[in-house]
Amino acid sequence: MGPLARPGPRGLRPLLCIAALTLLPVVGAFVLYLHPEWAPEGRVHHGVLVEPPHPLADPLLTMQTGEPFSTRAWQGRWTLLRVLGDCGPECRTDIETLIRIHLLLGTHQERLQPVVALFATGTEPTLRRVMEDFPGTLALHADGALGADGKREGPFGAGPGLYVLDPEVRVILRYAPGFDPFGVLKDLKRLLKYSWLG
Repeated sequence: MGPLARPGPRGLRPLLCIAALTLLPVVGAFVLYLHPEWAPEGRVHHGVLVEPPHPLADPLLTMQTGEPFSTRAWQGRWTLLRVLGDCGPECRTDIETLIRIHLLLGTHQERLQPVVALFATGTEPTLRRVMEDFPGTLALHADGALGADGKREGPFGAGPGLYVLDPEVRVILRYAPGFDPFGVLKDLKRLLKYSWLG
């Protein structure tokens, strides 16, 4: 057989095996992203997986000016949303932790945006002063997530905490107050490593 002859079936078999081995991790990651319940028991999330993912509706959030905020602006990127009950003494520390997690993502920073949302509008002046030290970080109100009886509804029904939204603006992970920042960082790095979304 000459040097330019087409390989036979035996010559193609190793190439097909290499191609299959190359694609297997990608396909596996995609399947686990769609069906996290199929993941091995040994895998640990530091947050609570929201099943099914909860879409974030527009009326839930408003700008500090009182104007409605459209979550369409978040489509195509991951969002790390820190929801606060009020802006009390720990407010600055909470926001600093959010920014630090974002910075520690390194090369993945551009794929994720940090956002702060506040339930209690009474501490808005305090939040506004704190946010002056964090230019480029969006601050919103989550008062639209309160029902007529004052109880929290929708994706923020569990109350204050840290929420991860996917590029389709759906809440997929929640971390309760007092979360471990390094645990969040580990989860985010794993998530962004195996997801080509956003």
